[in-house]
Amino acid sequence: MTDVFEDAEVLPVRTASWPVRVYYSSSSALYEFDRQGNVVSKNGSPFAGAYVAEYYQRGTPLWPGSQRIYYIVRRGQTRDDFRPEDVTNAIVLADQQACTPSYISDFYKLYRNLSTIFLNGLCRDSVKQRIGTHDYWVYPDEWNDAIANMSVDTPVRWTFQRFDDPIEPIFDAAGICRLYCEGRPLPPSKGSPSGTSSSNEAHRTRPGLRPEVDLSPPANNALRQLTLEERLRDKREQEEVPATNWPVRAIFNSRAGAFEFDRQGNLIQGGTRLPLRAVEIRLGGKEGRPLWQGGQQVYRLLAPGKLGYGNDLLGTDDGLVLVNGHACPTQLIAEAYGILHEGGELYLNGNCTKAVKRTIGEREFWVYPEDETSAYPHYWVVQHFDDPITPIVDAEGQCWLYCDGRSQQGG
Repeated sequence: MTDVFEDAEVLPVRTASWPVRVYYSSSSALYEFDRQGNVVSKNGSPFAGAYVAEYYQRGTPLWPGSQRIYYIVRRGQTRDDFRPEDVTNAIVLADQQACTPSYISDFYKLYRNLSTIFLNGLCRDSVKQRIGTHDYWVYPDEWNDAIANMSVDTPVRWTFQRFDDPIEPIFDAAGICRLYCEGRPLPPSKGSPSGTSSSNEAHRTRPGLRPEVDLSPPANNALRQLTLEERLRDKREQEEVPATNWPVRAIFNSRAGAFEFDRQGNLIQGGTRLPLRAVEIRLGGKEGRPLWQGGQQVYRLLAPGKLGYGNDLLGTDDGLVLVNGHACPTQLIAEAYGILHEGGELYLNGNCTKAVKRTIGEREFWVYPEDETSAYPHYWVVQHFDDPITPIVDAEGQCWLYCDGRSQQGG
């Protein structure tokens, strides 16, 4: 029987193929899995009745972004048992890397949005460091901060083995063997000749230095949000201006999920709650000054009447830019520059009209020109109402909308 929360719209979605054999974290337990994501053992003892799943709400991941967050779910778990902010027994997957979820600083949360929770997004950049008697993966920024502050507490650390890695003993920081202590056979990595590093070890090991921070200013065509001081000086209230003749039937955004609209800009599918609608924020109403300067229309998905100074910050990539018949997801840029040079100003990528097609996996997607050669691009698929209805599929082959080639709303 599939475990679902019948009285809620939050659903755990199991993965068809789970890549991690063993995961051990300083902030969690030691878990062993099978290839279907079922928990085989916990802390070295047999453990049945749990599996890994990614939670979705109305078709959208609870944790939008380029990293996937998987919870360990007990069979028979109810809605009252689930707390999405509790990631103690969750695992981050980012390409070939597995990581422990770690909340980022309170300062960043306050700067962005009081009601939003953020996790460290540097899983792909995690590095190995010697802690105690063995090497563990750590986030580079957290390791660097611990050294700079001469902290006696080590940052969150973890180790893992993929199914295509050799089976090797798992040790804790005190040198005590926790799993595979008898030295089981060490099969070679799939597709690798004997003596070649596994995919885990192939991940670059380097000193725990803070990654270079991009302090460059935004491009001249960047969209800039009016500062709070500018808004107060304008002496007009922020107002929601609903879209008229909304052109976008559907969009899949690799950092936020899939969204389907009607012709009035009301959200039909996607998002974390309904009703939501696409609105442009202006000072003084329809003819007033737009919140985002730069000659392009920026729309947020908001519940009617829920506008406020706290929730107009675009920190979750769930907005849309419309310009000259083009539609693109919002993409924050020059964040470090805005914080350090302009006291917290926000900028969006202004290159929507210059978006290019790029093949990712087996399909073509739109990307901003800055992501044309990026290893981890922000990509999207968009369908306008005058486009044919076709299935919307992501780079991993997962179908999100129109999987049967039809719109539930009749186009």
